[in-house]
Amino acid sequence: MSAVLDASALLALWLDEPGADLVETAVADGAAISTVNLAEVLSVLIRARPDLAGELAEAASARDDPRRLEVMGAVGIALPGALTVEPFTLADALRTAAIFPASRAHGLSLEDRACLMLGVRLGWPVLTADHAWGRMGTMVLGVEVHLIR
Repeated sequence: MSAVLDASALLALWLDEPGADLVETAVADGAAISTVNLAEVLSVLIRARPDLAGELAEAASARDDPRRLEVMGAVGIALPGALTVEPFTLADALRTAAIFPASRAHGLSLEDRACLMLGVRLGWPVLTADHAWGRMGTMVLGVEVHLIR
């Protein structure tokens, strides 16, 4: 099953937390993550290792994507091979903003909404470790949501 990962799911994989096996299987099947969610993951990692900020800034200034991924790998942040990083498009931004009123009662963050809208765009379910999503049910704004733990 192809799936969209939210930040908590990718962190579970990288940190070998409960549910990592489900995320690993999804990645092997060709999972995707939004650039917004990847930014959240990297921000969490920088909180734990502030020295990574400079390395990632260097990676961002590289002109070609392979160099960016190489630098990320050099500092110990290797993306799983089959994971696709999807850009956050203008259409995604518009849809993410449009669902704010409907998602407000559920406390969904910008990152959460961006993840859901990538799920909508790709027609894929979302994997998350965030139990707040689970309280909303298995369908959130038309997207199937799976808790990994």
